Amino acid sequence: MKDSRTKPFLLSIFAYFTVGCMVLTANTVLDSIIREFSWSDSQGGLLITCMSMGNLVMSIVGNLLMEKTGRRGAMVLYSGMMAVSFGLFAMMPSPATFYPLMVLAGLAWGGINSLVNTVVTEMYHGNASKLNIMHACYAIGAVTFPLIVGFLTNSGISWRVPAGLVAGLGVVLLVLSALTKLPERVKHVDESGKVADVQFWKELGFYIGVITLFMYVGVESAASSWLSGYLKLVNPFFERVPAQTMVSLMWAMLLVGRLIFAAVSAKMDRRVLLAALSAGFLAGIAGLVAFAANTVLAILFTVVTGLSMSAIYATAVANSARYVEGSAVAPGIMFGAGGLGSAIIPYVAGLVSDAAGLRMGMTSLCIFLAILLGASILNLRPQKQ
Repeated sequence: MKDSRTKPFLLSIFAYFTVGCMVLTANTVLDSIIREFSWSDSQGGLLITCMSMGNLVMSIVGNLLMEKTGRRGAMVLYSGMMAVSFGLFAMMPSPATFYPLMVLAGLAWGGINSLVNTVVTEMYHGNASKLNIMHACYAIGAVTFPLIVGFLTNSGISWRVPAGLVAGLGVVLLVLSALTKLPERVKHVDESGKVADVQFWKELGFYIGVITLFMYVGVESAASSWLSGYLKLVNPFFERVPAQTMVSLMWAMLLVGRLIFAAVSAKMDRRVLLAALSAGFLAGIAGLVAFAANTVLAILFTVVTGLSMSAIYATAVANSARYVEGSAVAPGIMFGAGGLGSAIIPYVAGLVSDAAGLRMGMTSLCIFLAILLGASILNLRPQKQ
């Protein structure tokens, strides 16, 4: 029999692909924008923070908006935001306009992220394999567009060209969204007929999920933003070979890891997997801080970082499926935490970089990853009790 979930799932994975293209384009054109307009690192970091603030706002209010517009209407709206923000970003001559445009792009990012993760979690009841497949498509976009940015900018072509390509993807997504029906939220009711929401605020697992998404999304955004500039600074090899290539390598490993974990995650304990991946993420970033001047080790630790990052988000969401499915409010808080992390952590890294150098900016990420590892270890406790 035909599965009615197929078309919504395909739309969700294409939407996540376009978000990967959009976010990583913003991250990897940052170095070109800083040089073109003689910005400081913190000014550049603020651009990413603006996008992240939009992500934060829509992550929190997106589910409430969907109650008013319906999920298809919301997806059409978010696609339009993406197309308009990056279309104008590619054309506007004044850098002062970039900040509000990145807020608008962030609203699209947060809305799509919250919508597709909620829809796929509900449709497949927290199936980590389906979530990893969808997140692998995000990684495909995240691999593809840094390569495009690096190739074009090294050929003397403006960073505005890949920004325009992202706007075109937004238009395609808008058309597909208008043609595809998305399932609305199923409200669970108790014996009295009242809507029964999970009392998530009383459970430790919910707060661990919030901390995990805050730390992971924040460091992912910061690493994608600062890695290419950091490698250019500490290793002359990455002046000859575009440093954006290493961002693409990191995301290629993310893609490989997500495909692997999509196949095997059903056989693995989610809590143990989350702790192991968090430890690997910390080891990868620490290795880049310590050994990036050695080209071979820089490549090795970039691979470790990408593989370790690969399944953290999907595993955390699957681990929190009880809250995503059982409450209209909990997903907004959880995905909003990720948006808040992506707003705060890259900017903090930029401030540290301005004060003490880019190497210290990268080093500061290890503190956030140590907290992520601590939360994932704490997450093991409920199983042992």
